[in-house]
Amino acid sequence: MTDFPKSMGSRAPKLRRTVRAIRSGIRRYPRAILDSMSRSAGCDEPLHLPELLHELVAHDLAVVWLGHGSVAAQIDDVSVVVDPVLSERIGVRIGRRTIGVRRLRPAVVSAESLTGTDVVLITHAHFDHLDKPTLERMRSEKTTVITPRRCAKLIPSGFGRVVELAAGSSMEIHGLTISAMEPRHWGARSIFDRRRGVNSYVVESKDQRVLFAGDTAETDCFEGIGGI
Repeated sequence: MTDFPKSMGSRAPKLRRTVRAIRSGIRRYPRAILDSMSRSAGCDEPLHLPELLHELVAHDLAVVWLGHGSVAAQIDDVSVVVDPVLSERIGVRIGRRTIGVRRLRPAVVSAESLTGTDVVLITHAHFDHLDKPTLERMRSEKTTVITPRRCAKLIPSGFGRVVELAAGSSMEIHGLTISAMEPRHWGARSIFDRRRGVNSYVVESKDQRVLFAGDTAETDCFEGIGGI
């Protein structure tokens, strides 16, 4: 591990994290970046299930995994989508090209099939959980987007509401109570961006209680939730 002069004081831990992030990126992403610059074929087309939300409506509780951290759910009569990432590639956009990692399997639905979702929950700002192109294709005045602190400005315009919900806080929407808690993770869009919040969410109706944990290391923050 790199040693820093004692005179740097409280800045040393931040610099160590930055160095580790740079080293990790150098190890993991050169091939993905080079692939981004090529015109290689992408994944197959998504399955295009335009009636996904309609199919879920018939259930008091239904959950569909959409790949990686993306989930669509029906809780009572409210549709909820968590961390929708349905793009062929995630990363930084330069013009019309996205520089970053390509998905290994095609998306199971198109982003457009989720347009009109009642609530979108964003757990944190990492590219594999907050994908602006997917959100742009989903935007609707009917939809409320809930994010951790310091993440609202990352959400594209066109949604009915964008609400920052700090860990430890709750809100009521469409008859649901949504409570945010802080897992053991971090939120960032770059190696220098370390001050954004990160949430897990408990969504409760009269008869249902669902935990959407997002990314987390080992933690005791979920103790007492539905016997967890």
